[in-house]
Amino acid sequence: MSKKIFSEILFGVLIILFGTLIYFDTSPSIYGFPVPKSLGGFLIILGFFWVFYALLNKKKLITTWKKAKEVESIWICPQCLKPEYRQDNPDLKCRVCHTNLEDLDGFYERNPELKENKKI
Repeated sequence: MSKKIFSEILFGVLIILFGTLIYFDTSPSIYGFPVPKSLGGFLIILGFFWVFYALLNKKKLITTWKKAKEVESIWICPQCLKPEYRQDNPDLKCRVCHTNLEDLDGFYERNPELKENKKI
């Protein structure tokens, strides 16, 4: 978990705790000034929304990272053994022989007969 997301979650939890202290206090006041109990309820709700947003943002960050990793993956033509980035060739067809490309990860394990002919 990144420091930014952790700090956002921690900030949300602190808002919830502060709101709880105000809400359940018999005569809530901050530095001697009276505050309504509804402020405590508002801070509790705000804190939950803050934590929810931070967790949602984390999920979006992970999804974006996975998509970026998928786009930057290297694919190879099994016929002419020419490697290509997926982002350069989105239809995953070899530009030379028009064969379907395969993911380079594990390609030589799936095709051990091509290990001697590596061009990479």
